[in-house]
Amino acid sequence: MSDVNIHNLAELLKKREQELNEKQEELDSQRGMLSIAIDELVKNNEILKERNEELQQLLYQSSHSLKSPISSIQGIIQLCGYEPLSSTLKEYLTLVETKSIHMVEILNALSSLSKVSAKEVHPQLIDINSTFNKCLINHAPLAEKNLVTINYQPLINNASIESDPDLFCEILRQIINNGLIFRNVSKPGYLNITTSLTSKGLVIKIEDDGDGIDPLISSHVYEMFYRGSEKSGGSGLGLYISKKAVDLLQGTISLTSTRQGTIFEIYLPNSFNASSTDDAY
Repeated sequence: MSDVNIHNLAELLKKREQELNEKQEELDSQRGMLSIAIDELVKNNEILKERNEELQQLLYQSSHSLKSPISSIQGIIQLCGYEPLSSTLKEYLTLVETKSIHMVEILNALSSLSKVSAKEVHPQLIDINSTFNKCLINHAPLAEKNLVTINYQPLINNASIESDPDLFCEILRQIINNGLIFRNVSKPGYLNITTSLTSKGLVIKIEDDGDGIDPLISSHVYEMFYRGSEKSGGSGLGLYISKKAVDLLQGTISLTSTRQGTIFEIYLPNSFNASSTDDAY
């Protein structure tokens, strides 16, 4: 090999080495910037976590603290009912009572929201029939008021499932409430509840004979504060809460709706994988 070729090769190697050094410096710089960005993300995540915990605490405390003055207002309303009042004042009093009941519903919904937002799951063995019976007893006054007959066929052999009892009851409460409230309350109706249990999990079907849900809005019913129309009552949180609770329990929820009514089908696994809890949100 001639001296010229050797010289050219040496120059080429020198040039490539310089380019590699420049690339290495660029990579080191980018690595440093990435490390700073990761540290910043970790820091911001900790701040967000702290703020979220503060908001959860505020939500919980506010929902409970406000119940006391509302209860006092309702007590005063009842006392006013024993006094001689004009028809106009009675009408106003009824309106105030209705609004106070609605406020209690909102506070209860916010309290429930604080539970599912806490993302805490405490699985234990749940007696399915006993849990359903307690839930139905609590809903009996509203069912009677709205002329709804609730039909539930108990499972045999004292069936049970491993899940979180509070979240389990919250799901039932919200879905049953939905079937009792969003309907024509001027005529008798029904709410049919059926369950089936396998080794993998529990399937719950809750069917009502209400007005049904428009297919155009059915995909939005699990959104926070969503209402299908201006005439819709409630807090706009019930189905949102039920969906979040189902997600936390690593289950699924779906609905089928026609003009004859709505069927909610809920699947809850008969186990709980703690490592995937964070994926529920």
